[in-house]
Amino acid sequence: EDAHTADVPLEEQRMASELELFKKALEAKTDSFKAVLATDAATAHFMQSLITIVGKNPEWLNEAKVYRPSLYQCAMDAAEVGLPLATNLRQAYFVPRWSKKTGKEHVAYEISVHGLKSLAFRNGKVAGFPSAVVYKDDVFEFELGTNAFLKHVPRRPSTGEVIAVWAMAEFTNGAKPIFQIIWKEELEKIKKLSKSSFWTNWYDEMARKTAIRRLCKSLDICPELQRAIAIEERNEGELMREINPSPAGAGRCAEGEAGTCG
Repeated sequence: EDAHTADVPLEEQRMASELELFKKALEAKTDSFKAVLATDAATAHFMQSLITIVGKNPEWLNEAKVYRPSLYQCAMDAAEVGLPLATNLRQAYFVPRWSKKTGKEHVAYEISVHGLKSLAFRNGKVAGFPSAVVYKDDVFEFELGTNAFLKHVPRRPSTGEVIAVWAMAEFTNGAKPIFQIIWKEELEKIKKLSKSSFWTNWYDEMARKTAIRRLCKSLDICPELQRAIAIEERNEGELMREINPSPAGAGRCAEGEAGTCG
């Protein structure tokens, strides 16, 4: 065994050791996860999925670079929302973001547009959740108020710039659909605030997600959906506080309670 260990690079040995320590730390939090996930089977499956994800991203275990409490908070956020952790399902992700406050990366839980839709459909009240980015050359008409309507006829192929994004909720009980519109100027402000690379690589999807999330705030249909929105707003609030810090000492989290303020 000693000869075999000697053949393993020191960095791999260190990461393997860190992963074992992480597993033990998770085991100590089993009761907290079970309080959210309800059953032993669900808790065991969730924790194994979490270990698999972290094992594929060993750099998160480097405490000199990554703030470890943020990883535990991210895990609890994922448990409370209840979306599958498998990245191939594209419903939610663990996303590292640099923090000026700690001088380290913080791992944040980020829900995709697919994840928000999945949560919205859970209780059977929402029949459809269409959304689209609007380009300058598209036909785009809408009216608010008692005779509210929205009409969007995309031009293909689109040659214009993005001017807005919209999302609509259609209901199974036949109630009139409701919709949300966000204009390009506000999208750019949100993109500037966000430290997620998704805005650069997947602008349209992030824009649609922004409209869907804002629309979901008015839909009291699923506690997990409202929790997902609250988590993302908390994370954005923390980013905003880093850009526009409060006076010294004001609104600070207690030591070791990363991500619980706001």
